[in-house]
Amino acid sequence: MFPYSYALEKLTNAVRILAVGEGDVRSRLWPAFLEFHTLEPDDLPPDLAPDYEWVIRELTRRPTEQHEWSETMQKWVPEGVVPANLRRMINRTGSRIAQKIYDLSTKLELRYEDWPHTAQDLSHPQDRSAPA
Repeated sequence: MFPYSYALEKLTNAVRILAVGEGDVRSRLWPAFLEFHTLEPDDLPPDLAPDYEWVIRELTRRPTEQHEWSETMQKWVPEGVVPANLRRMINRTGSRIAQKIYDLSTKLELRYEDWPHTAQDLSHPQDRSAPA
């Protein structure tokens, strides 16, 4: 089984959001981030982890300065660090981040294609059920 399938799934979903989501790249980066934010650098091949760390660093570079009203908590709470950074980010920076996410996804996809697959990897999930 491909050891980076979780990362591939998360990054592929993020790329889909970046490609077809509404708004400019900065507004698409938030839902894309929600798709892959659970990844840790160890979920990626060691040579790709620095690129992932760069993405996270760019999205969390500046501390939050504003507060927003929380209906759930019924009080003012600090704005999330990623939304705060996206709000202040120029579109060109957002595009560089989106490009890096795309590059990570593409590199993982190529490694997946080169990975030696077993018949079980290629079978339909329903075909993998245990015998009765």
